[in-house]
Amino acid sequence: MEVCICARQSSPGLVMRGDRRSGMLDFEAIKQRVAEVGFPFDELQFEHVHTCNLCASSRQCVITHRDRYGLPVNAAMCMDCGLVFLNPRLSYAEYGRFYADYYRPLVSAFHNRLIDAHTVQAEQLPYAETLAGFLRRHVPDNSIRRLLDVGGSTGVVAQVLTRAFGCAGMVIDPAPAELTLAKDRGLEVEQGLVEDLALGKFGTFEMVILCQTVDHLLDIAGSLRAIRSSLKDDGWFYVDILDAEMNLRRNGVRGSIKIDHPYYLTTATMSAYLESCGFVIRQTLIHPDGIHVGYLCQPGPVVPLPDMSVVAARTFDLIRSVQIDPRLA
Repeated sequence: MEVCICARQSSPGLVMRGDRRSGMLDFEAIKQRVAEVGFPFDELQFEHVHTCNLCASSRQCVITHRDRYGLPVNAAMCMDCGLVFLNPRLSYAEYGRFYADYYRPLVSAFHNRLIDAHTVQAEQLPYAETLAGFLRRHVPDNSIRRLLDVGGSTGVVAQVLTRAFGCAGMVIDPAPAELTLAKDRGLEVEQGLVEDLALGKFGTFEMVILCQTVDHLLDIAGSLRAIRSSLKDDGWFYVDILDAEMNLRRNGVRGSIKIDHPYYLTTATMSAYLESCGFVIRQTLIHPDGIHVGYLCQPGPVVPLPDMSVVAARTFDLIRSVQIDPRLA
């Protein structure tokens, strides 16, 4: 069953000058810059998503046909749990090509400034220092021997944490240019998507981190179960989300959806994912930007997914409310 509540097209008269003047996005200016990237959207292979990755429901509601870059990307919401996801989305192979060649140029075009493997490190360092301070307050000293950073990019975060805990570090990431910088930091590296790698071959870890990455995964449930199996019984897992509820309120539907995020998680859906995949949430962190929320977890029992109908109804109402807000259309 599929319901469509697509956002109306924005009126040219409502287009604001400047990407962030009055807190709104200038989609026309962004679209023009993205066109200069030469992203071969029409040549890419897409796959349909028939069931929800969280609750396995097949009931979906299409919420938009275009993303923040101006690309013809569809997003849907699960009518039974409220999870928002791209449908269709790029295939595994196409996402590998996307991250190697087009991800950073697209993000640079959106923000209208260069963001690459070198410039991104300046933004990763304060994030890493905030995370290190949080983890040091809750994880016992001398308890971490090996740390795995899934989607670890240039290794800035892993390097700060390995120094904080005096442990060895490993980074998994699909972007070879970023892994080169991670290797230069003395970290063990492996290129690939976590869904394609057998984590068991790398042994077990006392800590696994998944920083600003879970929204990029293609199989969140499968990845979380693989991460749990790679943790020591008393190990620690840190994951954070770009809170989709806050992002919808800030940027509207189209401004929140992007081809590089197959999923859009709220505090409710992320908590449900963690508990149903065998994690106990020990601590929660709201990052200084106010929109990223982190969870420090340990292995625990697998808890059956609760009734998520209230979450789905709340998400549906939120999407409808921001779609009729002329400031966010």
